[in-house]
Amino acid sequence: MHAARFFLLCLCPALLLGGCATRVPVRNYTLASVLCQPLEDVPASLPVLQVAPVVLPDYLQRGSIVTRLDANRVKVASNDQWAGDLGDGISRVLANTLGDCLGATKVVRPGERARVATAMLDTSVNRCEPWPDGRVELVVNWVIHAANGTVLASQSNKTYRVRAADLSYDAYAQAISKAVTALGKDIAVAYSAAPR
Repeated sequence: MHAARFFLLCLCPALLLGGCATRVPVRNYTLASVLCQPLEDVPASLPVLQVAPVVLPDYLQRGSIVTRLDANRVKVASNDQWAGDLGDGISRVLANTLGDCLGATKVVRPGERARVATAMLDTSVNRCEPWPDGRVELVVNWVIHAANGTVLASQSNKTYRVRAADLSYDAYAQAISKAVTALGKDIAVAYSAAPR
């Protein structure tokens, strides 16, 4: 009987303290499109471009934000995460940038079925993460195919580096958005100038 009372006396304070413990809130982030100026002299005959969903490496296919520590190590944030799928966010910003640069009628976004595209943009991300020094690095491969399979434009291992305003995850998300926007501008220029 005394053992049971002793156990309860020890257990009650532990339960009370456990109930008072504070939890660190989960913070959610998204990528945001950065408005771009339309390209000059976009050919009226430019085929409509379908933006395919972006392919991510396995280590980025998670809700938590990944920070690169060195060539072989990454850190996965415990309380800072993407509000949605990172690949979908990159696809959305990329499609919005292409629409700004080429004209909205020239771009079909992932999942959009209203218009028929005659060219396809496939993008695969090799790396997309911040480093501890505040730099964000995006490394991608992309290719645009015509409907007949002909490659109209492509680039492999293109690297974009953007310095984050500070070392916060919010600043990292903004820097990644800027890197994806720069990628979209480069793709728009290459596609607009590609032989057809």
